[in-house]
Amino acid sequence: MSFLSSFPQFKTNNPYVAIDAGNLFYAQKTLGFHIDLLKFQALFPTKTKFSYFTAYNPAKKKQLKFFSFLARHGYHLVTRKLEYAAHGLKGNVDTEITLHLITEAIQHNEIVILSGDGDFVPVVTYLRNHQKSVYTLSTKGHMKQSLLKSTYYYDLAWMKDKIIQ
Repeated sequence: MSFLSSFPQFKTNNPYVAIDAGNLFYAQKTLGFHIDLLKFQALFPTKTKFSYFTAYNPAKKKQLKFFSFLARHGYHLVTRKLEYAAHGLKGNVDTEITLHLITEAIQHNEIVILSGDGDFVPVVTYLRNHQKSVYTLSTKGHMKQSLLKSTYYYDLAWMKDKIIQ
């Protein structure tokens, strides 16, 4: 399938894009290429708001430089420090993503979620019940069936030529 023929033609010039960095990381591993977030950003209308949600380790200076880079290029960063849990380090940002999706929906009628996490089905249902168009971006093996059924889905693999780093 051609990416350009399948990607949404937004009805407004200001969609909201929420990027789940954890899901993006694993999707990139599956895809076998890194996504250039500036090229990704260029695929959307100029007034699109982008939020990047991630857990981080403050000791990793390279990670902090990357966050600064994203912020300089218009990404709103929502970060959470990694914490020790019973099974190792944990830095779940799903709650932050959910809250932002709901609050941003006040100003945006089109919502794009770069994640395949099934935990977002309830908020997607809420958004759709409030007449919001909801799109998900992920890739095969990272998309929960329940989320797939409740949104307009676009595979990152379809965009490879446009977003590869």
